[in-house]
Amino acid sequence: MAFGMKISIQQCLHGYAHGHQILASSTDLAPGARRTLLFQSDLSGAKTNSGFETYLTSYPLNDSIFFVLAKTWYASEMPRPGCVWTHSLLIELADLGKIPELKSLLKLFRRPELNNYRFYDQNLEIESEELLSDLNEIRSNEYNAIAKTVYGFPDKCIIIDANSSETYESAIVELWSDQWPRLRRNFTFCTGALSLKSVGNNLFDLQVIPSKNRASIIRDNQEIAFVNFKETAIPSWLNTVIKSPKNLLRQFLWSFGADMQGERRNYLKLIELFTVLNEQKTDINTFSSILKNLLPRPENGKAFKNSIFGGKRNSGQFSEKDILTFLLTERNIDYLNITEYNLNERLLTQYENHNIELSEFIDLAYGTPEKRISDEIINHITLSQEDVATVFQENNFLISKLLPYKPELAYAEALWKCNYDTQKTVLNVLKRLYPDEFPLKILYNVLNSNSNIIFEADRLYGHKIVLDSLAWYNQRLNELLPAWRERIFYYHFKIFFDWLKSNFQDLHPKLLIDIFQKSDQNWVMKLPLSHHEWIDSYAGLRKAQHVNLPYISSLFLSKGLRNDIYGSDWIVTMTFADVYIFAENSELYSNWNMIPKDYDDYEENESFNPFDFFFKIWGSGISKKNKDIESWDYCEILIRTVSSKYYKNNWSPQSYLNTFNREDTFNKSLIYMMGKKKGAEFIIKVRNNLLKSKKINGEGFQVALLNNIKID
Repeated sequence: MAFGMKISIQQCLHGYAHGHQILASSTDLAPGARRTLLFQSDLSGAKTNSGFETYLTSYPLNDSIFFVLAKTWYASEMPRPGCVWTHSLLIELADLGKIPELKSLLKLFRRPELNNYRFYDQNLEIESEELLSDLNEIRSNEYNAIAKTVYGFPDKCIIIDANSSETYESAIVELWSDQWPRLRRNFTFCTGALSLKSVGNNLFDLQVIPSKNRASIIRDNQEIAFVNFKETAIPSWLNTVIKSPKNLLRQFLWSFGADMQGERRNYLKLIELFTVLNEQKTDINTFSSILKNLLPRPENGKAFKNSIFGGKRNSGQFSEKDILTFLLTERNIDYLNITEYNLNERLLTQYENHNIELSEFIDLAYGTPEKRISDEIINHITLSQEDVATVFQENNFLISKLLPYKPELAYAEALWKCNYDTQKTVLNVLKRLYPDEFPLKILYNVLNSNSNIIFEADRLYGHKIVLDSLAWYNQRLNELLPAWRERIFYYHFKIFFDWLKSNFQDLHPKLLIDIFQKSDQNWVMKLPLSHHEWIDSYAGLRKAQHVNLPYISSLFLSKGLRNDIYGSDWIVTMTFADVYIFAENSELYSNWNMIPKDYDDYEENESFNPFDFFFKIWGSGISKKNKDIESWDYCEILIRTVSSKYYKNNWSPQSYLNTFNREDTFNKSLIYMMGKKKGAEFIIKVRNNLLKSKKINGEGFQVALLNNIKID
């Protein structure tokens, strides 16, 4: 248990108050858990017995995350006979294994005072040092007798008859402490069972009963076994427990009991493994035979098996060479999951470290049953990436000799930084080995190396190289060779467009930047995207890093103003506000030139007015005339250009209101639009949809301005 750690322990109190019931609790529990606590906290029999006025009970609490350790006192101060107080400690299952000596919990119990239960309404915060105790204590004879019976009869309920509940309490709690966490969480005992106790449908593992009750238990009951304290013979496994340092044994149990079921039957298996592992005279075949008998299935004791055979054990009586020789030559090892043991790598390591000779290496590789070593290891040559590049570059003839046997040599990224002739030779050999599809791993290394050989691969393999390159770039976020990116975008534009449509939802922002920020504007305008995809692309770019937003917003606004796809007005809506702000702040620079200008800077014929209307805004007369504007007035030009697109293209009234969602831009657009015949018609349409039919929604200032337009 880590020094300075705190453990939070919940608690509750049961006692008599118009019947046995819960009197206080520091936590809320599910109904099933409450019922179990209520039942287990009551007197353990019909009536109390002398010497059993107090006792301990332990059990896992169903419908909860807790294990219960409880202490019960006979409540003689109550007027009604048979009443008890029970103080239950609710320890989280995850915390139970963190307490070295569980007897340190006993000092937490407190017998209640009548009608004074506030203490039990709060959880207990326990410092780790408060739970420490002496791990060097010698186990008692009582402990030995109890352990011998508990683990010698793992399927039975173990009974101790005694004159007092406290006689064997210390030995029982010590036995519980010696268990690994999973067994601790399942171990049930009662030091004062006035009648046999059970939880669920199972009898408690260990129960102390009054001696006078022994006769009432049927002796031929197959479910129980009595502890015989007169039998002094100590089995070998128990002798190991007694003589082994408590810390060392517990460390073993904690480590290798982690993947063992929390059952008493597994205790002897672990102790036997502990014994064999610490006997220096045991050879590996004997050890294997014992291990297979104790843990016959691959999933049994997996952590322990991995520690011995998995190649990660740093010490022990078996060398790595002995273990590998055993694993590769022994046939009957179906109790091991050897696929997890990295036999290929370990055998190669032994060879490269000169721990086995070449002849031994060949024998082990060829003589393995059931192909435990892969075929390619036979011809394996240990070469670094740089070695591969150097060897192939200096000896081109080796390429055609080695690659057919070991094509993985082409995975070396350094190889794709060699001279072009070497790379081309490698590529031609790979084409013979893989005629239909270039291996992805090799392609990725080519792309990582920014090698121009990618163009030759394109010639040999065609469109699949393009698709795999796009997938690699979109997933790995590396830079494509600029010339290769341009070839994909422009030469293979049909393949690229199809891929773009199929993978649009999964595009990475970095690829979006390459498409929209680093590519030709005219090419971008031809991208086969719907207006929703244009809008989603813009939203993604706004969040991305290293984006030239003045350029991107101008580009997307230009796309919307082209009106060449359905929903173009919504692209305008998405981008207008950003472009306008850049215009206000004089940040558009040359980006201004890409935005199409489409507005009338002359006044319409004032006599032509089919509606013969006058309008007023906020009570002030506004002339229908629109003054000419200067070429430097980007903001006014933007407003007029976008406004004219709305009435010329008969775009959505709702989109119009969303685009001009600032009061100043809406006011200017309104003045401009009302000075045009078609513009006025569009504004009246917007007004009717907003104020009369209420088909669209607008801001408060938009409602007010449109409401003040009076048509006579």
